Amino acid sequence: MYPYEALASKYPHINILYRVMPTHLPGLNVNDDIYISEHESNVRKYEVLQEEIAHYETSVGDIVAGDTKDKRKQEKKARSIAMERAVPLDDLIYCYFHDIWTVEDIADYCNVEVKYLYKAIDNYRTKYGPIFRYKDYLIDMRNSINIKEVKK
Repeated sequence: MYPYEALASKYPHINILYRVMPTHLPGLNVNDDIYISEHESNVRKYEVLQEEIAHYETSVGDIVAGDTKDKRKQEKKARSIAMERAVPLDDLIYCYFHDIWTVEDIADYCNVEVKYLYKAIDNYRTKYGPIFRYKDYLIDMRNSINIKEVKK
């Protein structure tokens, strides 16, 4: 089972439909239906599904146009949630301490594209700053990712 299929199985009440979609819109959430472009790779479908589920859980109304501050805020929030779910800090810690070093290998481990991995890392930097504590770890994302275990 692909990760996006495993993710979809956690939301049996949502209908996930694969359709031809405009290139600028790889996914769309309408009520209990999520539309995903059928032309996307399995990895990209996983990324899109994460975001559309986050929209399903947090967004209100039609925000596709992004023409108001509130709509842009809802879009940003859903993307942030999706990235944190697709590339969780626990997975980055696992990779760091298990010699999974290259961005390609980390992206593969998280089942995301390299470009998405970089966006997720930028999302963490924006949310927490370049250096932050998470559980029993000090995470430094200034130039690369450095993680040190710290005792309480």
